[in-house]
Amino acid sequence: MNDKSLHLLKADAGDPANVHHFRTTIRRLRSLLSSFKDVAPPGQRKALNGRLKNLSQRYANLRDWDAFIATVSKDSDGTHAQTRQLLAAAAKKRRRALIPAGQKLADDIATADLAIGGARWLKAPSSGDIAAWNERIDRYAADLLDKQWRKLRKESRNIDLSDSPAFHKFRIAAKKHRYTIEALSSLYRKKDVKPYLDRVVALQDVLGDMRDAMMAEELLGQLDLPPPTQYSARKWLERRAALHRERYPAHIKAFRRETPFWER
Repeated sequence: MNDKSLHLLKADAGDPANVHHFRTTIRRLRSLLSSFKDVAPPGQRKALNGRLKNLSQRYANLRDWDAFIATVSKDSDGTHAQTRQLLAAAAKKRRRALIPAGQKLADDIATADLAIGGARWLKAPSSGDIAAWNERIDRYAADLLDKQWRKLRKESRNIDLSDSPAFHKFRIAAKKHRYTIEALSSLYRKKDVKPYLDRVVALQDVLGDMRDAMMAEELLGQLDLPPPTQYSARKWLERRAALHRERYPAHIKAFRRETPFWER
């Protein structure tokens, strides 16, 4: 993989940081495959994307529990401290039970390496893509970023945050835009890119917090807890989700006001 730090992961999926690192790297790769799909052979691109998706999804449930544990473990001495301590203990027990015997992250990193290394079309264009590969990268980058920006702005106008499919689609679009910016940022001055990228990252963080809050309410039902604890935890999680939703309008307005750096 291009991200050499992945090869430093010696622990298995028992370490939440390793799971997060692996899934984030795979997500970046898949986002870029999607962003640059018009200069890649469709069948081969879809096949590689599918293989990477399958590898990442093996750890999706673990990552959801890791996010849940991180959420309930914050400020453990604050509001509802005892309830959150019980939640964290129950969630950690649940997470340990989800790790398949013998499943090692290193094996899946090696599998991803083989899949990417065998994709020779990533290094040289097919006969039908030569013209696109020879296009000036600055023009191609500006067109690609502008297309993503307009899509995000359009979807942000009428998105229903309570509509799970629409929310998921919008969140993925924000991630794709961020990863594309980071991949192409060397084409522009850092001082021009940073203000805009900071807005996109802040928006993505809010959307991620909202998603984790939604998922936490679902995961709560899978824990074996006394009814009073379940009730107290659900009320706390609902309030936390509401706080994240309240942050969204300010961040989307800030994003919409920021001038695209590729137009400067």
